[in-house]
Amino acid sequence: MASSWSELPHELLGLFAAGLPFPRDRARFGAVCRSWRSALRHHHVQARPLIVNLLQGCCMTPSDGCSHPLPSFPDNTSCIGSTDDWLALRRSDTNGHHNYFLYNPFSKATVQLPVLDTIIHESRKVRKVLVQSTGDDLIVAVMTDSVKCPFIILSHGGNSAWSPGSWDHVYEYIIDIAFLEGKLYAITKDENLFPIDIDLDGEGNLMVSNGRRTIRQPPSYSGYRGWSAYEDEEVGEALLHEEVGWTSDEDRDDNEQGEAMASYEDNNDDNKECEVATSNDDDDDDYDDGHEWEEEPCEEDEDTLQPGFDYAFEDVPHGDKVPVITVRYLIESCGKLLIVRQHMQLLGPAKQFTCRVEVFEAGADTWVPMTNGLGGSQALFVSMLFSKSVHAPCGEIEEDTIYFANTGEVFNMRSQTCSPTRWSIPIPFGTWVFPPDLVV
Repeated sequence: MASSWSELPHELLGLFAAGLPFPRDRARFGAVCRSWRSALRHHHVQARPLIVNLLQGCCMTPSDGCSHPLPSFPDNTSCIGSTDDWLALRRSDTNGHHNYFLYNPFSKATVQLPVLDTIIHESRKVRKVLVQSTGDDLIVAVMTDSVKCPFIILSHGGNSAWSPGSWDHVYEYIIDIAFLEGKLYAITKDENLFPIDIDLDGEGNLMVSNGRRTIRQPPSYSGYRGWSAYEDEEVGEALLHEEVGWTSDEDRDDNEQGEAMASYEDNNDDNKECEVATSNDDDDDDYDDGHEWEEEPCEEDEDTLQPGFDYAFEDVPHGDKVPVITVRYLIESCGKLLIVRQHMQLLGPAKQFTCRVEVFEAGADTWVPMTNGLGGSQALFVSMLFSKSVHAPCGEIEEDTIYFANTGEVFNMRSQTCSPTRWSIPIPFGTWVFPPDLVV
């Protein structure tokens, strides 16, 4: 038995260090004595992902499920996104005006985004904010729910902005984005994959264009027909003059969602108002504190893009058909792009669970199913606001697993099973943040 704290076994010290969520705590751990610092260095303890409650400025770790306050969180702000250790925040004043900025809760660095304040209407919702460092600048990609301004690129510390023209409708169909080797990629709801080229002209102004699709869906697939006009003049002319019945992604979404929800309401007399939500009816001490989950104010009108989900009914054994929502995520992992399809079965208003998960890797010209894990030593942390692939195993984070923020579940790719996480409750408006690793 160890006679002093400095004589504790390195294996035990490694377990202690692995449970520390913040860099400052690991730094204090290493400052105790040489033995503890040596254990920290020997076990290569990396920072654990944190799932952030967007409204309360607190977070949880997958390993313990306990609520922790962030090291710092500005007052009168709400979190609208994240990238690695950066949070995208929105501050509201008493007059209802907003200003947007990036904030690092670990270094306390702040990057104001003044141009975004003037572009985004107060009633619009920010769907995603993704940040990419270019060495001397930050490129910020922003998705909104506005038909008139669905996509925004910022540079020069947030002082220069680009948004597509009213004729460039392809940006309305983007449902997720990811950076790969410094280049931005996007997917549409019908799973077309294409690059978004970002450059600067001679005067330092942003130049942005969407490139040719690297993965194309066949013309018969219900989706955005304008692709053919960009990429194949002959086929494009035929499609543009085609007089057959077809619907756009947006029209199809309205019809499918309306039919699914109407039928669901008819089959559930006790729940006449069926809302697609991902909160949990069960009380939880960590969250039942008088605060309600709330989204950014959003006007539902003709300028509002529909959510990029699929709604359908599926047969279940020994029962009627049940409504299923399919959500798609685009994620960079080990130098490749992946699509994760999360199929969630609705049990009733505000009750759902993951019933099926599919993962595909971007091949030369098609999506290739991944049926035997995630390609080696990886785990995915997935949310609508930010997703990331990390090295695994690490502590209690297992290899070939996918952590879903919206349902509070972890999916094992090898066993094809889904189980509750330690925090065990869904965080529909949560996002992942990754503290920086400590250099020892």
